[in-house]
This record gives sequence, structure tokens and C-alpha cells, in this order.
Amino acid sequence: MKSKKISVAISLIMILTSINVPLSQAQGDIENHWAKQTITKWQQEGFLKGDKNGNINPDNNITRAEFITLINKALGYNKTGDKIKTYKDIKQTDWYYSQIMTAIEQGYINGTSKDTISPGSNITRQEVMTIINKIANTKSKSQIDKNQI
Repeated sequence: MKSKKISVAISLIMILTSINVPLSQAQGDIENHWAKQTITKWQQEGFLKGDKNGNINPDNNITRAEFITLINKALGYNKTGDKIKTYKDIKQTDWYYSQIMTAIEQGYINGTSKDTISPGSNITRQEVMTIINKIANTKSKSQIDKNQI
């Protein structure tokens, strides 16, 4: 069962690495896109919003901050504690600050160095798989529902 969840997660990740995350309900740049149905569903689920211009930019790479945000929303992770880590490349006023703190609290993300987390850098497939592996290994079978992945 665990390998099935990981397989589903890997499939999801392959789609995610080609989608840019913060999004709004704009449809213009996805109208003829091959992933339109999935993108629209994710918008309806609240996983995707929009950039400041209302575009989804589905063919752009996804950043670390965007991917972390998507994972948190898809798995229902919310910051519950006061665990705060300081990185010199993020501020409390950044849109992704609470998402990154949530990921740290959940234990699936680390900095790219001792004092940076590189939120604006494109996430690599290796980083994606590391995150999925950490999530799969830190949650018991009863905590992860197959529909969450």
C-alpha cells in the first residue's frame, strides 16, 4: 500500500514540476493547455491561486516556495506551533513565510544551507522526491489518506 501511495505521489510530482503555483481563477493562459482539467480542479480545491496578473503560467518551472505551498494545501498542513527558524533569504512579510514555517514544523523541508532556504529557486526533481520521501516516512499509514496524495 505504501508503494502505491509513493507511485501516486511520483505521478503527481511529475505534473507539479511543470506548473507554477500561486494562482487566481484566471483561465486565459490555460485555455488550450494539456493540463487544463487538473489545473482547474486544483483551483477549485484551493490548491492553486494566481500570480499578481492572474496568470497560472503552467509551462513555467515551480519554485521551492510554490511547491511547499502546494504540498501544505494538498495535505492540509497548517502551522500549529511556534517553531520559527530564521533564514536570511525570507522575511515574515513574504507571502510564503508561513508556508515555509509550516513545512519546517511538519519536518519535510530543510534549508539549502545553514541560513538560507532559497524560496525563489526552481525546485529540482531530486528535492521533490526528498520531500515526498520525508512525508511518506514521517506519517503512519493511518495518517495519510490515499486521496491526499
